[in-house]
Amino acid sequence: MSIEVTDLGKGRRKIAATVPADQVNERYDKKVQELAKQVAIKGFRRGHVPSAVITRRFGKDIDAGLGEVLFAEQYRDAVKANGLHPLSEPALPPEQLVAGRGRDFSFAVEIDVRPPVEIPPYGELKIDADRAVADDEVNKRLEEARKMFANGKPSGQPAKPGDVLKVNATLKVAGESDIPLPNWIVRIPDAGENEKTMIYPGVAVPAGELLGLKKDDAKTLTTKIADNEFKPEWNGQTATMELTVNEVEDYEPLALAELLPRFGVADEAELRRKIRENIEHQRRGEDLEKQAKQVMAQLIERCAFELPEKYLHQFIEAATADKLAHKKPDESEDAAREEAKKEGTRKAKEFIIGSVLIENEKIQVSEQDFQQYVETVAATYRVPAQQVVAQLQNRDFALSVGRTIAYGNALAAVVRKIKNPDADGGGGTGDVKAALAFG
Repeated sequence: MSIEVTDLGKGRRKIAATVPADQVNERYDKKVQELAKQVAIKGFRRGHVPSAVITRRFGKDIDAGLGEVLFAEQYRDAVKANGLHPLSEPALPPEQLVAGRGRDFSFAVEIDVRPPVEIPPYGELKIDADRAVADDEVNKRLEEARKMFANGKPSGQPAKPGDVLKVNATLKVAGESDIPLPNWIVRIPDAGENEKTMIYPGVAVPAGELLGLKKDDAKTLTTKIADNEFKPEWNGQTATMELTVNEVEDYEPLALAELLPRFGVADEAELRRKIRENIEHQRRGEDLEKQAKQVMAQLIERCAFELPEKYLHQFIEAATADKLAHKKPDESEDAAREEAKKEGTRKAKEFIIGSVLIENEKIQVSEQDFQQYVETVAATYRVPAQQVVAQLQNRDFALSVGRTIAYGNALAAVVRKIKNPDADGGGGTGDVKAALAFG
């Protein structure tokens, strides 16, 4: 057999291979013998079906299956022997994946390969320090918990700061299907009419638009979406919520003694300790996300390498389509395309640097990572976990999720090593929620 790899320039390689007819025949005959022992054909005892009958009945399937196997083997050997890092999987038309008995099997494919990337010493990268939890934050979270578990009762009065509205609502966002929200709860903050009130995850209106509403009142709320972490693609869009008030409830904060059993603690000191731990856990994820973004921004700036032309074009094309679809009314198409070019280039560099980090840190994506992904997505987008699991049955989608988690875990490993140069950064499960945020 012969394998030839040709450098086509601009990060492109051509892999050509030929498997001689005698080796094809050997593999073909072996497959026929295997089938002869396995299949049951009328008129013949199992395991005693003549080769000629097998060839006549299954010849086309054998040709196609053997072609796929030979292609995969030769391609893998070429990549390994030449130290290549493909940036995408090659694909051959079905008619070229046929390996017939008595003739050579040949193929030629072109692929983009990862350029050499030199990662600087982690000690040269700068990140913000982890944030400590202040006593005031614990006090604030404790008061929030008392309000969260407060006992509500119909007030019979217009809504005031601190009240809860129970509504039937429909949320409308440009380009999205209407979102029905039966028995939806909207909590008005204590601070007053200038405080933002969250009417849907990532969608807020001034509290003043809700103050004074009474039972059976109907109202339409309109707001410009900004800084939506749950649905970033909604940012810049206008959201409209049409609601009817079912009830206005007055909430009295729960007494501390009644709050303790809800957290499974015996006294206030233990409750405060538990609240502090919860804040620290949440903050670790937030800090990790920010620090990982800082690491990648520095690596993009410091790692100089040439992006494969066709590979880069794919990223710019995708970024351009997305940018034009969500272009602001006052933004010119030329400006949108220029911004998309920068975004596509940045993402292409991220992907390549991320793949190097995954390799360097020996990152493995575990079943636990995928389970955490399912739980995170289901909770964030309020969809059944079974729906997320069903999506993962699609191989391409599962591979994409796996790469995203691996990329996030690799950055998390780098962050750990910057904080502690002696830390073991490789292979472990990271914070999947943070990984998804910056992956």
